[in-house]
Amino acid sequence: KVDSILETGANDVLVIEGKKRRLVPYVVGDVIKSIDMDAGIIQIDWVEPE
Repeated sequence: KVDSILETGANDVLVIEGKKRRLVPYVVGDVIKSIDMDAGIIQIDWVEPE
C-alpha cells in the first residue's frame, strides 16, 4: 500500500507500507513499470537489498 509520496530534488519517492516499510523511487520506465489506477496496482522492477 502506498502510504505517501516524498518529494525530493531528483525524483519523488513512494513510501510503501507492508510487512516492511519500503522507499521506492518514482521513476517511470525504470523502476515503475506500469500503473493501473482502476485496479489500484503499481508494477515495479525492484531488487531487494540483501
